[in-house]
Amino acid sequence: MNNPLDVLLDSGLAIVTLNRGDVGNPLNFELLNSLKNELEALSDNPDVRVILLRSNSSRFCTGMDFVSLREKPDDPDIFRNAIELYSSVLTILYAGSKPTICVVNGEVKAGGVGIVCACDIVIASPAAEFCLSEVLFGLIPANVMPYLLGYRITPQKARYLILTSKTIHAADAQAIGIVDETAEERDLEKVLKGHVRRLLRSSPSALAELKRFTDEVSGGKDETRALAVEKLMSLMQNDEVLAAID
Repeated sequence: MNNPLDVLLDSGLAIVTLNRGDVGNPLNFELLNSLKNELEALSDNPDVRVILLRSNSSRFCTGMDFVSLREKPDDPDIFRNAIELYSSVLTILYAGSKPTICVVNGEVKAGGVGIVCACDIVIASPAAEFCLSEVLFGLIPANVMPYLLGYRITPQKARYLILTSKTIHAADAQAIGIVDETAEERDLEKVLKGHVRRLLRSSPSALAELKRFTDEVSGGKDETRALAVEKLMSLMQNDEVLAAID
């Protein structure tokens, strides 16, 4: 199987490509570890000014790969480790010092929605679609919610999307705030380059301070992030949930 992601550095822009779009870029340990390590390295690299996250196919991310986690019954901490690792990735995307841009051109589900919502700028084509389907399996998108609520959409809109597990397309996602800008597929690169150029013209220290201050004035999310991990862990103790994700 190909590497879980590729990283290309280009004149201050770091392009991080999720490299298993053919199978939905499932969030397993390999992908999450690679993503966390690369994002940390890029955040510490003074030559990197902007981080771009995208998929190598129209499918962006279909969420946590619970099936692969269930294949390791000898590790009693497997679910906690995966959930905490995922939470760390979201924290780096949102609270890290570098502006993050996400480009979406297709399917985004469950944990993939969290990755999108944690990014600073989200650009999508009309083909993009978003779904929070966790309730179908007896779960809730607890790790996603700190980045969905307040940061992106109202509590009632979030509750509606989660309760109904409804799939919404790019235009509706933009209307409620999950997506910042939509563009036809043929125009995505042009729109993206425009944002990158503006960010590269800006002061890196000012952009980092903006991200830090935004997190501070919104109350910070450390306690909420920790609460989300514990909430998911409590739900994962239910045998019916474990059977549903098998």
